[in-house]
Amino acid sequence: MITKVILEDKYGRLFSIEPNDIGLRFAKGDITYNDYLRLQKKGNRQLILIFLGVTGLFSGMSWVFINLLI
Repeated sequence: MITKVILEDKYGRLFSIEPNDIGLRFAKGDITYNDYLRLQKKGNRQLILIFLGVTGLFSGMSWVFINLLI
């Protein structure tokens, strides 16, 4: 599985990106490298918040079911 891609611009600068939608937008030149990094961080934060929200939801539901059975 490919997890990182190294791109080189016309000035010889190397950029390490992930092969995903945001990385493809950077490779096409639609966004800058700083925009790519910002969007990657934003996506990671969203995944963490979704995971914590789902975990909290299931924990709360478990607590309610346990209290209903007692």
